[in-house]
Amino acid sequence: MEKLSEVSGVTIDSFKSLCDALSLRLDYFETNGCTLSDHGLSYLPFRAFTDQEVEGIFQKRREGKSLAIEDEEKFRDRFIVVLM
Repeated sequence: MEKLSEVSGVTIDSFKSLCDALSLRLDYFETNGCTLSDHGLSYLPFRAFTDQEVEGIFQKRREGKSLAIEDEEKFRDRFIVVLM
């Protein structure tokens, strides 16, 4: 997160700011000829989520707390949707 924040110029303190930083980096890579990437997931879990839940999961992990598998899957699912 620190490196992403540094190279994107975005202070990452929420899920939205994480998405903003990633969007800037995706634009950077596209500008430099990258048109394809592999997310490396062996499966795509689906857990229903709300934006509020995802923000809570982001903050919990940011504080160094452990996540339940269900929370990890909710976050991963929302994250992959953002990347798509």
